[in-house]
Amino acid sequence: MYAAVHKRAEIAMPGEFVVSNSDWHEAQLKEQRLPLRRDLDQVAPANPVVLVRGGHEYILNSAALAKWRIEKGTASPDGGQIVRYADGELNGELMGSARTLVSLPQTRLTLDQQVDS
Repeated sequence: MYAAVHKRAEIAMPGEFVVSNSDWHEAQLKEQRLPLRRDLDQVAPANPVVLVRGGHEYILNSAALAKWRIEKGTASPDGGQIVRYADGELNGELMGSARTLVSLPQTRLTLDQQVDS
C-alpha cells in the first residue's frame, strides 16, 4: 500500500490528490493493520491522500486533513467519528458520516481507462 501511494505521489503535482479505490482490506497488507495518517505522511507529504476503505471509512494524511480543515478540535458529526491516536492527535480515520467532511474530486474515466485500471 505504501509503495503504491508513494509511486503515485511521485508522479503527481504537489497538492494533487492521491485517492485509492475501495478494493482493499488491511488483512491483505503486510502490516495487518490500517495505514494511518503518520504512515501516509511518510510516503506522500506534499499531496492530500484519501484511502477509501469499503463504503464507510476514509483514511487521510495530514495534507488532506489540512485541505478540508479537519483539526484536533473538529467535532465528529452525528453518525460519524473522527478517530484519534492514543495521544489525542488525529489518526486520519473518518468513519460513517464524518466522510461528508471530505469532498473528493469527481473524475470521469473513459472506457479504455476503466479497462486499464
